[in-house]
Amino acid sequence: MPTVSVQRKIRNLAASVKSTASRIDLTLDVVAPKGEFILTAGGTWSTERLEYVGRPDVAHRVRLVSSQLKAGVQLAQWFRDYERDDPDRQALEEYVDNRRGGKTFFSVLAVLLFALRYPSCHLGRTICWIVVPTYPQQREIHECITHIIPAAWFSDRRIVYHKSDKYYELANGAQIWIKSADRPQSLKAGGVAAIAINEAQQIEARAALNAMGANIDSGGICWLALNPPDSTKGLWLENLHDAINAVDDKGRPVLPWARETRFPSELNEVINQQARTRFGKLAAVIDPKQHQRDSLGLWVSIKDRAYPFYDRAKHYRPAPSGWRDFTIEANNLTGLLNKGDNRTRGAGMDFQRRPWCAFITARCLLSPAGVPVYVIDQEVCNDIAVGQYWTEDMLCLKVREEQKKWQTKPRDYLLVADMTGHHQGSTQNQRGQQADPATFSWAIVEQYGWDPHAPIEYDEFDKNKKGPAEISHHRANPPVAVRLNVINELLKEERIIILPECKTVAESFRQCEVNQFSRKPKGDWSHLTDAVGYLLYAWETGLRENGIVKVAA
Repeated sequence: MPTVSVQRKIRNLAASVKSTASRIDLTLDVVAPKGEFILTAGGTWSTERLEYVGRPDVAHRVRLVSSQLKAGVQLAQWFRDYERDDPDRQALEEYVDNRRGGKTFFSVLAVLLFALRYPSCHLGRTICWIVVPTYPQQREIHECITHIIPAAWFSDRRIVYHKSDKYYELANGAQIWIKSADRPQSLKAGGVAAIAINEAQQIEARAALNAMGANIDSGGICWLALNPPDSTKGLWLENLHDAINAVDDKGRPVLPWARETRFPSELNEVINQQARTRFGKLAAVIDPKQHQRDSLGLWVSIKDRAYPFYDRAKHYRPAPSGWRDFTIEANNLTGLLNKGDNRTRGAGMDFQRRPWCAFITARCLLSPAGVPVYVIDQEVCNDIAVGQYWTEDMLCLKVREEQKKWQTKPRDYLLVADMTGHHQGSTQNQRGQQADPATFSWAIVEQYGWDPHAPIEYDEFDKNKKGPAEISHHRANPPVAVRLNVINELLKEERIIILPECKTVAESFRQCEVNQFSRKPKGDWSHLTDAVGYLLYAWETGLRENGIVKVAA
């Protein structure tokens, strides 16, 4: 056997040490709760060759909990689809359920797996984002990253978050950036391979769209981790939820590349299930609807909505065919018209120059079961998105223009309008004894041939000690809480239909907020819903008083 010189032994040892020092084990295996293999990422990284050169005998492991198992299997399939460039692969994953289901941890894990698996990708050097609503909410993200992978896997050989640039860099060169959504414009970028958005229900639609646009149109993937939204800021997620679960007229998914996955916290073995149950019972007592979102993961109506029973899938749809038109009878039963004044249509009007000066028309139809259903079929209002603000004159002129298309006249309608327009106008907010009655909303509307009525009108004898009694005519709006209650009852009973032609009305019912203290509608969307509410309140009250509609006890 030939003798090996001492110098050669030293050279071989040095080469071996150098080779070992230039290699870093970056292998991360994901396994099921019972240890079954699901997927892997990374390998042995060569800092000289800048590529993976094998796989170590022992890999770092992350064990999923049962609530994450389905998402883990789906992610493994997505990696296979991505590597074969399947054009039909998923582009948007929505992880939604109650709290403590492991959504945030799994979303961070998905980003890290992508960064480990692909040091470079279809967009070049791999850059991934984790988006949080605000920077103070990034702490949970840092904790997840620290928990998932060891310090030696980073380029600095320690877990360093580069605050000046706000990113982590792995030893393979891939970067993970923490981004805040509080400045939506900052999320406009390209070249981002994978994005996770945490607490997506707290993020505005514009910020989410900017973030998703950074990669979803270039073959990447976006993961959304969220609870069902509890404020109107998260309404875009309701849109997305509806679209993901919708099919077109041929039965095909509307968004075939988007998917919704549940993370039930009762399947999370690492949390205290007894404590979770106790919290759920407490939440059900303090805030039942919030309990449904946080503890049950249900998509329930948002608590600051004026019309929580509005459901676009049920109320925003084409008119039913073959139902009897009951509008003339409904108009007559209000008591607002003279006997024999048979008007074939109903209309509602609200006066508010900013943001809306609104007009709607409606019909009352009888369902096959004989139940009156109100169909909102036309809308006329200014477009505030382009800076339009209408006076009563401008509204009436536009209505007159539309009536030519509808082939109707003012006398065809029972117009129920905001009673305050009887003694004030939207242009100068004039009211009181010194005000000019010619500027009042009703006076202006009457000049265009309309005969406005208040939702409540009645005659009353005024006793006169010095002479015969006189009859006084009284007008009033119903108390706001009463009107809202009536409309919400109609929505709950599915007795309101908004036709596709009335997009702004439908959106108003969906987004109209309510003041948490006064419980009155507020914001830009309240005026169109008010216009609907005045008419429908008058109709429904008349039908109830005449026994056509029975009120549930």
